[in-house]
Amino acid sequence: MLEKITNINLRSEFFKDQKAVSAYKNSYRAHALRNDVHDSVNLSPAYRFLAQINWRLKEMNTPAPEKIYVSFLFGGYEFQTTVDLSNITKLSSLDYTVMQEENLSQPGFVTSAAFTVLLNKGMHEPSEAIIDLPGFKVLFRRLSNLNFLEELNVNNNMLYELFDGIATMIAKEFDYLNSCLFTFLEKMTNMKILKQNLGDPAAEHPEIPNKIKLLRVDARKK
Repeated sequence: MLEKITNINLRSEFFKDQKAVSAYKNSYRAHALRNDVHDSVNLSPAYRFLAQINWRLKEMNTPAPEKIYVSFLFGGYEFQTTVDLSNITKLSSLDYTVMQEENLSQPGFVTSAAFTVLLNKGMHEPSEAIIDLPGFKVLFRRLSNLNFLEELNVNNNMLYELFDGIATMIAKEFDYLNSCLFTFLEKMTNMKILKQNLGDPAAEHPEIPNKIKLLRVDARKK
């Protein structure tokens, strides 16, 4: 199933055609998902979907049998995660590393944070594309203001403070990211992932720290 995925990045075989590259980049402005986007260009359904949701795939590979590592850029952040497809029906959560894009005018900002996110049961392909992540912007601003030194394991009390007023927003943004991720993988691998009833029913209630766990924060200070 995953034999064709070895190490895909922006220099991969999928981007050798210059017209396809141009169509992929220019389509970032689309806000609604459409089936007819650039149908005249020979893009696979998976990459046409990425163009529709404004994601830039940075890297994808198979670090182990039945596992797919994906790194993508969206909304000013880089997201990294590994999906285990060996027993997709029992998959209930994903570990994400989220990195803020470089901002040289703010040398003290938080550069990355690690999360464990529960998957909603019954995910489906999104009908609309979002263009911004306001919840992540607030969260990373709060993390930066806490003046972390290098690395910190965050306790539950701090979690409530960090997610105060934005818990539902962050949960919805992760739900959207997860739906898009599994839709992309389904189109890439031809495996019926969204039909497998993956996820945890408890994840439908975005309560912190039950829905999202903030595992680690890395900051760069001068």
